[in-house]
Amino acid sequence: MLDPAAEELVDRALAEDVGTGDVTAEATVPAGARGVAVITQKAPGVISGLAVAEAVFRRLDADAVVERLGPEGEWREPPAPVLRIEGRARALLTAERTALNLLGRLSGVATATARVVREVEAAGGTARILDTRKTTPGMRALEKRAVADGGGVNHRAGLYDAVLIKENHAALAGAWARRSAARAPRGRACRSPWRCATSTRWTRRSRPVRRGCCSTT
Repeated sequence: MLDPAAEELVDRALAEDVGTGDVTAEATVPAGARGVAVITQKAPGVISGLAVAEAVFRRLDADAVVERLGPEGEWREPPAPVLRIEGRARALLTAERTALNLLGRLSGVATATARVVREVEAAGGTARILDTRKTTPGMRALEKRAVADGGGVNHRAGLYDAVLIKENHAALAGAWARRSAARAPRGRACRSPWRCATSTRWTRRSRPVRRGCCSTT
């Protein structure tokens, strides 16, 4: 089941693409026609976003029968079946691009994450790959779920659930920002993440701290 933000995203994405109606489908496909669509994975990687893709089809045909043909969160080689949808032919054609756009975006995030996770593991490393707030507006929860599907670890969801002092805080607030971290609410342990521009800078280990989290580059 999707959260309200994801449901709203589906509505906005369909409104953007469909507008006042799918003139091609309406002109070429009989209103009562039915059909079957199968989504197939054509490149190696990890699938994520099945729920939102299913929601797109069901938004245009509430009676559509959707069957998952493959799992999320597992590396698979192509060709591999992903989804089978049976329903009104017009709805299948109209929903297709929006569903694939969302599924492709989220699977891409999962796959990119999985590639890095696999590289770390192949090198004998134990580092965990954390995500950031650099997400597509309106898609944060979905993209963070995709990171988790790819084997990554979700960091803070937003500005409200963790203290993370970055270079801009230090530049604008100076030593006051560092002192403020010490005054953050007590009682929770967190880690001090080190931000790296490239893999060659993965040289600092995070260390447990109390109260807040600090970041350096």
